[in-house]
Amino acid sequence: MELRGHRIPMAFSLLVWFAIWEVVGQLELVSLLPPFSEVIAALPEVVSSETFAEAARITLEAFLIGMGLSFTVGIGVGVLMATSRAVGSVMGMWVNIFESSPLTAIVPALMALLGFGLETMIVTVFLFSVWVIALDTQVGVERVNPSLIEMGRSFGARRRALYSQIVVRAALP
Repeated sequence: MELRGHRIPMAFSLLVWFAIWEVVGQLELVSLLPPFSEVIAALPEVVSSETFAEAARITLEAFLIGMGLSFTVGIGVGVLMATSRAVGSVMGMWVNIFESSPLTAIVPALMALLGFGLETMIVTVFLFSVWVIALDTQVGVERVNPSLIEMGRSFGARRRALYSQIVVRAALP
């Protein structure tokens, strides 16, 4: 960003938002928003508490399990969508619908169905990430240079070696 010909660092926007937060908190315009300075002052006490450590552990566990499931399912679906025209036609529509839909609207329904536990957090992480992973995998596999696949076949690569040694590596960013 530039202002009057001078380049302004992107981090400057954070300082502006922190200042706005502080002003709104000091003026008590929003009852649920304490001043930023009070939040920073309370941070050492909160972070050192046992409940924070337990909450952080649960959050990390939900994130790792959810992302693990997302990578497993998303990569599998993405490869299938890229390599099979029928799967690509059927799944492509659904993946694009879920990827573009506002998934935050589903979270209250998940809480009603699954409760307020670890399962809800895992499903939420999964739903927010699996569609992006599937689409990125599909595009990556579709964009593999055909000459690489032809070269692998000419050297006698079986289907499994072709995908594990050539397609997967070429599809990586």
